[in-house]
Amino acid sequence: MPTQNPLRSSRNKPLEWLYFFIADVETGLGPFLAAFLSASEWNPGYVGYALTFQGLTTVAFQTPAGPVIDSSRRKRLLIFVNLMVSAIGALLLAARPSSPAVFSSAFLIDLPGAFLGPTLAAITLGLVGGDKFDAQFFGTRDSIPRAMSFARYGSVSLGIASAIAQCFWSPSPLPSPAYWR
Repeated sequence: MPTQNPLRSSRNKPLEWLYFFIADVETGLGPFLAAFLSASEWNPGYVGYALTFQGLTTVAFQTPAGPVIDSSRRKRLLIFVNLMVSAIGALLLAARPSSPAVFSSAFLIDLPGAFLGPTLAAITLGLVGGDKFDAQFFGTRDSIPRAMSFARYGSVSLGIASAIAQCFWSPSPLPSPAYWR
């Protein structure tokens, strides 16, 4: 009787769907921020400052994120809090693209970037174990990586949904800077 592949276990399904839905949040919103600020008539130099600040935020918090994640017993709560912080940053940016709001939102949006990837990895390690962890992320000779496949499917699905939404709600095929005013 064939044994069930532990990577395709039913207890891994929620984790795979989490990868699907937060793939774009995990990688940050830098390109979207650049387009939004450019459309809001920001000087390209100031857009660069905002993006640099956003990247430095992630780099600065990667080292302290490790011990916080390792010592946390409630990793799912840690993911939830990080997603809420990112959402608050996005809402702050949408409300008013002034300099203080942009830099505050850049901090709030990219701070979770230092935590989400390692927290997902820690949860994955707990679910599949150390011997199956590499196969979950990197695949094996006979399989594709499950977690990363779901993350890529999530990114592609969001791109398709965004394109479809733009077709229905945008007055022009491609939004111009005049569209955002």
